[in-house]
Amino acid sequence: MTDRDKDDELFVRLDRLVTAARILRGAERRLILSLESDIRRVRAGLSGRCEELAHELRTLNTRSRAASAYGRTASMGRGAPQRN
Repeated sequence: MTDRDKDDELFVRLDRLVTAARILRGAERRLILSLESDIRRVRAGLSGRCEELAHELRTLNTRSRAASAYGRTASMGRGAPQRN
């Protein structure tokens, strides 16, 4: 299962929980508490995934900048041909 599939699964679970919470108005307290617990767990999963993606983006940004800097310094060494 890819990361994208896991993310989609979390959003599907969250949608199901929200739908169930809307239906449960005035229902048993135990069901509502159970739903609240499930929603908190899904929310924590989404939050953790968000932090992972933010870290990955920062890493990729750093690598991109390093590659650009390397390219600039490499091209400086190739400058215009010298004449004798």
